[in-house]
Amino acid sequence: MDFSIVLASLEHPVVTALAAFLDGYWAMCLIVAFVAAMFFTKKRLALAIALLLALALLPGIRAFYDLPRPCSSDKAACVAEPGFPSVHAATAFIFVANAVGTPLFFVFLPLGLFTAFSRVYLGVHTFEQVAGGIAFGVILFIAVDVVLKKALPLLRKETGLT
Repeated sequence: MDFSIVLASLEHPVVTALAAFLDGYWAMCLIVAFVAAMFFTKKRLALAIALLLALALLPGIRAFYDLPRPCSSDKAACVAEPGFPSVHAATAFIFVANAVGTPLFFVFLPLGLFTAFSRVYLGVHTFEQVAGGIAFGVILFIAVDVVLKKALPLLRKETGLT
């Protein structure tokens, strides 16, 4: 039996309520997480650029792959747009990657894992779609961070800023 279907068939009122809250108020959760990250992490520019790139690139990536969502539960409304990769999982794990090495990591990792779990639990993504979102988010953040580490010193040298 498919792991995603098994997970979506589970029922727990507290888990369902928390997952539905994340689903319904995702934009607000992103804003709160962004503000927290701006105060408690060091790679703020990388975070902002990675989030903007993710939100800009993911619709095109989803259209390219055009993999349907499972819509295997009635716990949440399942939209007709493609589901791979999961935007919720990608953005959540951009925050997780950004928080590595900070105390905020111990907040963002469980929240990121619950976000990824909740997408499958609600039946709006498969395990593979969520895993793809996690990988995309982490790889994107690392790539942006590496480029910034190389580019910022060059820009400072070019402009004479120290």
